[in-house]
Amino acid sequence: MLEELIRNDQIMENVQEFLSSYVKEHSVPLQREHPREFAIRLVRTFTLFTLPLVPDILAVDSLKIKCLYGLWNTVIDDRIDCDQEGKEDLIDTINVIRECFSGKEIHSKTVTGHIMKSFLDMFLAFPEGLNNDTARELLLLDLLRITNAFNYERIALTNDNIVTLTEYMEFSTSTIDARPLLNIDLALIQKKIDPTTIGILREVYRLFGLAFRFFNDLATLEREFYSEKSLNSVILYGIEKGVLPLNVLHMPDKDKKSIYEKKIPLLYDDMREQISRCKQQVISKASYITEIDVNSIVEQFDLLVERASSDSFVTSS
Repeated sequence: MLEELIRNDQIMENVQEFLSSYVKEHSVPLQREHPREFAIRLVRTFTLFTLPLVPDILAVDSLKIKCLYGLWNTVIDDRIDCDQEGKEDLIDTINVIRECFSGKEIHSKTVTGHIMKSFLDMFLAFPEGLNNDTARELLLLDLLRITNAFNYERIALTNDNIVTLTEYMEFSTSTIDARPLLNIDLALIQKKIDPTTIGILREVYRLFGLAFRFFNDLATLEREFYSEKSLNSVILYGIEKGVLPLNVLHMPDKDKKSIYEKKIPLLYDDMREQISRCKQQVISKASYITEIDVNSIVEQFDLLVERASSDSFVTSS
């Protein structure tokens, strides 16, 4: 069974070694994690996003290509957040996507563009399956949306006054979109999946990305509020509700501390409630899926909500 396969230590080691070797061979810059630890985290995460109908013999390929997507996503995020760059990387990525899906010879100019090339080369080399055409069309749609979302984050990083909660949720949620993982599995499943089921699955994966965005913003809230002065959903929600002043991130620290301790706890609880609502929507939508066992995906919501619920608002001393 697939679950037994992806729990196999040798298989896990194989995928981890693949990603670690790729990072070393192509001099991929990882600024926040050691390549080995990064590979282990990705493999553990993406085993949770492998649908049961993926053939056991293709499960390793599924994990490898998902890790390449995770690598691209992380590196472009680092280029924007850590290096205050990324425009050239995004343009190169878009060109690689365009050339690849139009059947042209692919030329990459940046490390991020090369990672995307490797990712698409593996994806398009998958055995011909009953859902390949649909999976490819959806992947093109998702990659262009995600690339555009990262471009929005790049622009917003130095122009925080232009950011609204609506746009933030539209674009920033897309940067952690899990739907490319779904497309990978669809391309590998050797059974024709009904379009309605695919639509529901895409909504389930979208909701997971939304919930994870809320959860991630809660986890990084204090750092972004004080040291990074970065907007996230909690802060934007507070500004939109009139609870936080428009210039809250640029106020003196002593004023920010008072606001943080008095105003943020209620906003924090509101965001946790949003995560719980996402979970209820997932359970409702997943109940309509009969072709595929999605219990493992729903369980990830349970874990996410459990973690969010167990976390309490804290302030630095």
